[in-house]
Amino acid sequence: LPSPSRLKSLTSDITVITSEELRQKHYRTVLESLRGQPDLQITQNGGPGQSSGFTLRGMAKEQVVVMIDGIRLDDPTSTTGYAMLEHLALSDVKQIEIIKGAQSGVWGSDAGGGVINIVTETARKEGFSANGGLMAGNYTTHRGDLALSYGSENFDASVGFNGYKTDGFPPHVNASFDARNIERTYFAKVGVNFGDKTRLEGNYRKIVTDTEYYNPYNPDSKGLQTVDNDIYGLRLFHRWKSFDFDLYGNRVDFDRTQDSGVYEGNTVDYGFKTRFHYANGFVDAGLNYRKESLESAWNDVDMNDEADRGYFASLSHTMMKGLVFNAALRFDNYDSFEDKTTGKIGVKAALQWGKDTYMSVNVGNAYRVPSMYERYYNDNFTFGAGPLLKPETSTSYDATMESYGLKATYFYNEVTDMLRFNNTTFYYENVAGKSKIQGADLAYRKAFDILPVALRVGYTYTDAKDAREKRLLNIPRHRASAGLDLYPTERLSVGIDVEYAKDYLSYPDVQMGEYIVWNAVVNYGFEE
Repeated sequence: LPSPSRLKSLTSDITVITSEELRQKHYRTVLESLRGQPDLQITQNGGPGQSSGFTLRGMAKEQVVVMIDGIRLDDPTSTTGYAMLEHLALSDVKQIEIIKGAQSGVWGSDAGGGVINIVTETARKEGFSANGGLMAGNYTTHRGDLALSYGSENFDASVGFNGYKTDGFPPHVNASFDARNIERTYFAKVGVNFGDKTRLEGNYRKIVTDTEYYNPYNPDSKGLQTVDNDIYGLRLFHRWKSFDFDLYGNRVDFDRTQDSGVYEGNTVDYGFKTRFHYANGFVDAGLNYRKESLESAWNDVDMNDEADRGYFASLSHTMMKGLVFNAALRFDNYDSFEDKTTGKIGVKAALQWGKDTYMSVNVGNAYRVPSMYERYYNDNFTFGAGPLLKPETSTSYDATMESYGLKATYFYNEVTDMLRFNNTTFYYENVAGKSKIQGADLAYRKAFDILPVALRVGYTYTDAKDAREKRLLNIPRHRASAGLDLYPTERLSVGIDVEYAKDYLSYPDVQMGEYIVWNAVVNYGFEE
């Protein structure tokens, strides 16, 4: 039945954040769990619940596809169509996969920087089980979790709730108020197995939030943003001989109110994929249909039927002596933009001088069509209509070598007609020419057998400039992270993590210095 990405058969550079790490570090949201990755830079406009962003190897959040159980979370009510991770709770998350480099050959538009794939738990124990927790802290902070599940050979179900509230702290040096944040998440997952070859699975998640924020255009009053998102997914999987058949339908409804602005949007995505297994690999082929809509009470805007029809095929082939070859090709037919063909090829070779030693090389191209909000903003909020926007295209190259836990990567991204907000003219525009984002990662992970210690260190250098040789915002040239986990006894563990960044620009082109963030956690397990 379906499983997370088969890492050994993929040539892309992939990082997996496991369920053990998520539990041990006590992360609350997906955004928090990504902070420790050296090639991921997180930004947030204040404390819990405040708007956030991230870059992956210098590629912006809108150039990265975020999925949960195969459901894309692109939000048409957000400014550039990106997924809002600051409210995505981890209560039922099993693991997070970060797939780096251009992936539009498989996932289509918006995958120029990579894909973040979130996998949730399925009831694993037979019979009924329950777990929950309570937390309290400074700033009148409260958190509660409750999950119930039932599992059997042919049926499994899990339901749960996560609640979080904090009175917060001032989100800006000029703010005279504390930024309150309230979040509620409801989730359910039901699966029915018809024998050992067929499975029907349904997912539902509801996220409701109320967040106060600092409004720079009206500093004497606080802004209020409410979010009400509903995520639905239905999937039918069947295995017949050497073929896997996967039929799915997803829908996400977004409802966001920001002060007097009301925005409603939704995405509908359904399709079919088949995988043929053979002795040395597998071939995937499929098609999908995706439609977005956006409505706003401001200017009586109604943008419907923005559809994309995609057709794709990919290959993973393992040759003699551990040589893996990947290829992907996709054709997209858009309602409002020119059709586009994207693809990717990669090679990974196992090297003979050590266990888990390999070298990989990947090249791919990607496409990002302007978000509905970007086009809506240019038509309604500028002094006269803003410029007509066209898609940006990108090409990505990377080379990785790993041996004995040490991994080194060089990456180079070239983006043509990059979409950016102009802080002078106050509209979105294409930056004509080629913007270049390049750099290198160095990471080391090691669990020592003699000492009960696990070590993680990483460093990323990034040089990111647009076609006018102007540095891109919120991308540090130097970023490092480290983690040390100690296990003095079978029940006791101590974890220390540190994050460091230096030399980056913040809005509006202000040179920033450096920062260091420390985190520590102690766990002690009692006998059941």
